[in-house]
Amino acid sequence: MSKLKNEKLDGIVFVLSAPSGAGKTSLCRHVAASLDHVYASISMTTRASRPHEEEGKDYFFVSKEDFQIHQNQARFVEWTQIYDHFYGTPLDPIVHCLRQGRDVICALDHVGLQKLKAHSRLGKAVVSLFIVPPHQDALKLRLEQRGQDSPESISRRLAASALEMKQWIYYDYVVLNDDFLVAASEVIAVIRAEKLKSAHQCGRIAKIVEEWR
Repeated sequence: MSKLKNEKLDGIVFVLSAPSGAGKTSLCRHVAASLDHVYASISMTTRASRPHEEEGKDYFFVSKEDFQIHQNQARFVEWTQIYDHFYGTPLDPIVHCLRQGRDVICALDHVGLQKLKAHSRLGKAVVSLFIVPPHQDALKLRLEQRGQDSPESISRRLAASALEMKQWIYYDYVVLNDDFLVAASEVIAVIRAEKLKSAHQCGRIAKIVEEWR
């Protein structure tokens, strides 16, 4: 970890947060599919896979014992327990991409974002975006239509969304997901704008400036 702390990482970690059902995971996948230099982080979980989910695409599905091994070896950027299941963001794939100058996009809640920002080295490379649903009824409808949750689970998620919505003010950018493709284009615009900041252009521009010496 000490080596990582002093290492220069050229990529950026873009974190999307939102209440459950607001579209953050779908946006991450769409953006990663649209931009070759962006990797969509894949979380590890102890819950069972759902019928439509694929290993290594939606999640890495592991036992609680394997998850605990990763915890003990500090191989997660952050991890959390949601009800009876554990979820974690693997560190190695993120570091690998950042070392190559690639960017990473991931879906985390506000607690996960704070853990990522507190990381000894990765925290300096974080840009946060809060995804806002157009209204509460739209959020409820999306949760019902995706067919993944029981009525009790939907009620819990809607109750949790009240607290999550209050966190938007702490984010670097806010994107309204009323139209998915418009929201995706705005996330992509943020990524492109961040990549053009002088702090991320030093190596590229320094070589050009050398011609004037």
